[in-house]
Amino acid sequence: MGKMFWFDTETTGTDPERHDIVSLGAIVQIDGNIECECEFSMFPFAPENAEAMALEVNGLTMEEINGYPDPRQAHKDLLLLLGRFVDKFNPKDKMVPCGFVTHFDVAMLRAFFRKCGDKYYGSWFTSCSYDVMSTIAALVGQDRIPTLRDYRLSTILNHFEIDNPRAHSAMNDIRSTLMLDQALRTYGGMVHAAPA
Repeated sequence: MGKMFWFDTETTGTDPERHDIVSLGAIVQIDGNIECECEFSMFPFAPENAEAMALEVNGLTMEEINGYPDPRQAHKDLLLLLGRFVDKFNPKDKMVPCGFVTHFDVAMLRAFFRKCGDKYYGSWFTSCSYDVMSTIAALVGQDRIPTLRDYRLSTILNHFEIDNPRAHSAMNDIRSTLMLDQALRTYGGMVHAAPA
């Protein structure tokens, strides 16, 4: 199954250039085994751009975020984590970014690297990503699950009876996403191939 970096971000908005990550939950999975779980909190680069709606969704306040570490320290801590599992000088040794609606989180993470003055995102991660939403789309398209009222993570988790005790917590959301992926691998006889 290779090296998979399951992650979710909570942010101050939806524009990777104007908005920032304030929380990143990550699970490192290697050859199907969970090696570690980590959560990183960080103060935004541009707190003045934080959108009230985004903070409401995340259940955070600026008072809480004001106590978060500098984002450059979070970047250093993240690199220490990645360095435990990837040789950044080996072009064949990378992690696959995985999650739910992954393109958003990947865009935010790439922007985070750039804002930290780090142009080596690609030393750690593959350029392709793995998105559990794609599996859901395939099952809906094949009429293997009913059409749902929407395709938010909470709705899909509810359909598959997977509990997420605190939605929009980066760590809880990525744990639930991984549980969903594991459930989908054998759903209706479907064997789901993970990226190598």
